[in-house]
Amino acid sequence: MSRGLGILHTIISALYFIVTLGLMGCNDQKEYKELKTIESLIETDLSAADSLFRNVDVPKDDHSMALYSILKTQLDYKYYREIPDDSIIRIATNYYGDKRKSHHAAMAWYSLGCVSSQLGDEINAAKAYLKALDLFSDTLVRYYMLTEQNLGNIYQEHAMNSEAMTIFSSCRNNAIRLNDSAAIAFCDYNIAKLYLARYDYKRALPLLNGILDSPWLSADTRYYPYLQLSKVFLFDDSNRNIDKSLMYVDSFITLNQGRAPNGVAYSLKADAYYRLQQTDSALYYYKRSVKETSDVRTICDSYRRLSEIYNLSGQRDSAVYYVRLSNEWMDSVVSSTDSGDIYRTLISHSQKPQASIVPKIVIIGLIVIIAFVVILMVRKKNAHIQSVTEIHSQNHSEILSDFKQDIIKFQQGKLFLKMISVINEDTSLSRKDLKGLKREYRTSLPRLRSYLFVTYGLNVDEIDMCLFALLGFKVKDFSLFSFRSPAGNRSLKYRIKTKLPESVFNAIF
Repeated sequence: MSRGLGILHTIISALYFIVTLGLMGCNDQKEYKELKTIESLIETDLSAADSLFRNVDVPKDDHSMALYSILKTQLDYKYYREIPDDSIIRIATNYYGDKRKSHHAAMAWYSLGCVSSQLGDEINAAKAYLKALDLFSDTLVRYYMLTEQNLGNIYQEHAMNSEAMTIFSSCRNNAIRLNDSAAIAFCDYNIAKLYLARYDYKRALPLLNGILDSPWLSADTRYYPYLQLSKVFLFDDSNRNIDKSLMYVDSFITLNQGRAPNGVAYSLKADAYYRLQQTDSALYYYKRSVKETSDVRTICDSYRRLSEIYNLSGQRDSAVYYVRLSNEWMDSVVSSTDSGDIYRTLISHSQKPQASIVPKIVIIGLIVIIAFVVILMVRKKNAHIQSVTEIHSQNHSEILSDFKQDIIKFQQGKLFLKMISVINEDTSLSRKDLKGLKREYRTSLPRLRSYLFVTYGLNVDEIDMCLFALLGFKVKDFSLFSFRSPAGNRSLKYRIKTKLPESVFNAIF
């Protein structure tokens, strides 16, 4: 009897367990369906999606929880709510992994990229975006295009212009296929900026004119084409129109209405007045620019120009003060545009893992060959090259700090002041006198010249241009010392770019 009751109890317990599992499974399915409904609403009615999400309980099963973490991250991100860390979205990336393609796996990594970028961690953001691009099963998904946009922004901020141009061009093609006018305008704007970085004003101008007053640009970027057009008419030798440049920069300041800092705009106004030799106005706007921007390049350039203006007016103490500030901010320019870590992320992502079946003997053989070649190379180096190699072993982005004292010493000398006078047309020199100045310049900074020659194989003209930029001068003024046309100098700069690692090129220019 007792045995029968025991069996009956066991059967009842099993049935209860099965029913409970069934109910839990039904509940899990219900939660997942609710989450899928919210997911579809995010693209059509963001407010309704957010309202529904607030009433959803935190799921208990891993499958629903992964989707829940994606939706929560995307809603917080789209509503500009604070996301303190990446712990929530990493629930999704841990669940989906990065091996198998699926929309949700790609969205998990895309969302991690958004969070990392918002937290200022651009290295992990780049890694996440690269993984997301691999995991989208369809490149015509709008979020694939957004991933390209965000990754392009990171490349552009770190002066990886070639990589940025490639990915923005791909993004633009996808935007055309998706018939997304806003994305096309965004890509055109950024491609135009990349052309400006190359001094290719001829290609930048039609792109900027095409999106002028575009309704498709977001509120915080709608008026930025005016700023870029101001640069074109100020710096393009073949199309210079300073009045037009001032008109565009004033339009930006008026229409911007303080939405974004005006520091870069004030710096452009100051550059225009400086060219018009209206030094009081230039002085005023350079000082305003450093107060109203966090852009390190603008601050550094404004301090350098302030030092020139005070030097021309005979106020040597103020000139020296602003030279020192400019030099201090040079380090910030280098660190802010250092692309080393982002490059390593890109290279690491693009490399294929070695197959595990490769025989160990082949690997050992390669190591022996490489070691042998390295030993031969080391033995061929003489003592002078070895001393330069010690400098070269440092990180490329530290080139300015390595020779900082050399540069400062030169900037405090008479030759530097002569060069400033020539650039600002305060001194009228004959061609013979200019050649004498050029000879004197070519014997300066011997340690830095030796480094550039031995390490990268630059010729004398290329070294002259590099030092000119390192001293804080604008490359467009190099014609006064090289006796080349602007087109010839652009060709010279392009040859330098082919010889230098991009991190070194960006540090110099």
